[in-house]
Amino acid sequence: MPLSAANIPMSLCLFAAYGACLWLAKLSRLTGYRIAMTCAVIVFGGGGVVGNLARFIDSGLTEYANLSAFVLAVTINAYGTLLNVRATLGLFIPPSKK
Repeated sequence: MPLSAANIPMSLCLFAAYGACLWLAKLSRLTGYRIAMTCAVIVFGGGGVVGNLARFIDSGLTEYANLSAFVLAVTINAYGTLLNVRATLGLFIPPSKK
C-alpha cells in the first residue's frame, strides 16, 4: 500500500515548479514571488489540505498507509499553506541587496 494517495510524478513536478518560484524572491522579483505564492496557496491548500480531508471523509484510510500518514499529509500541507499565505500577504523579510 502506498504511503499516501498523492500522484507521485505530479507531486514531483509541482514541487520542482514551486522550488523554481522560490528563486523569484532570491532575485528580488517580489511581485512575481507573491503571485507565485498565491498560486501555491490554491494548489497546496486546495489539493493538499482540502483534498486529503475530502478523501478521508469519502473513503476513510483506504488510500493511506495508516492514520499517521494521513495526519502527516494534512499537517505538512497545512504548514506549507500557512507559510505561503504569509508570503502572499508580504509578511516576510525581503532579501538584502548586496
